[in-house]
Amino acid sequence: MRTVAELVRVSRPWVVAHRGYSARCPENTLCAFEAAIDAGADVVELDVGLSADRVPFVLHDATLERTTNGRGPLHAHTATELEALDAGSWFAPEFAGERLPTLQAVLERIGAQVVLDIELRPFAFESRAPDDALERQVHALAERLGLLGSVMVSSFEHGFLTRTGDLPVGLVYAAPPEDAAARCRAHSALFCALNAARATHTDIRRLTHGGTRAVPYTVNDESEQRRLLDWGAGGIITDDPARLRDLLAQR
Repeated sequence: MRTVAELVRVSRPWVVAHRGYSARCPENTLCAFEAAIDAGADVVELDVGLSADRVPFVLHDATLERTTNGRGPLHAHTATELEALDAGSWFAPEFAGERLPTLQAVLERIGAQVVLDIELRPFAFESRAPDDALERQVHALAERLGLLGSVMVSSFEHGFLTRTGDLPVGLVYAAPPEDAAARCRAHSALFCALNAARATHTDIRRLTHGGTRAVPYTVNDESEQRRLLDWGAGGIITDDPARLRDLLAQR
């Protein structure tokens, strides 16, 4: 699927590749995203924050140490400095030289091939909402590249989601409150991503009955995937999209 409109029409649960095919490739890199597409993922999920010169970069953490050879906060480095980093060697030697991508590079490379769930990281939220705030830049990039139909945005920080224009949104929760379904309706949310370790059958049922897809994260164990699917999950966020695709085919 290449558009959100096509995705919405799918009745089976979505296969959402967590930071790309991150079981096989270094997370949040172009090779991980391309591998997820090859594996048949319906959605590629990725994370974004801002550099010192306010360029959107694809990185989960607020700091660079875990997944690159850089040090310090993302927001303390310029785009030129970030683009020189190695974002692959930490995962395996064969990925040495894999770069930390800008959001623009990702959109240009794969944005027309698959639906993207762009998770706006809470550390990049700005309550004053400047013109170049992260959420505004995401919308502007998608619009300029003709990809408004292929992009969704999500976040733990729901303040972002009131300022994303006409992009479809998803609410993310570590533990969904009892009124999560109502909050999703208030945001016209397409989906709700919830922590599988803390999600209950009741949580999923409430969201589903409220008209929102419940999409647990991050689930790699097959028995857990089966349990969540039996509970009515509308999708699963996983590091191994090929394995989940095979499980869904068996069902």
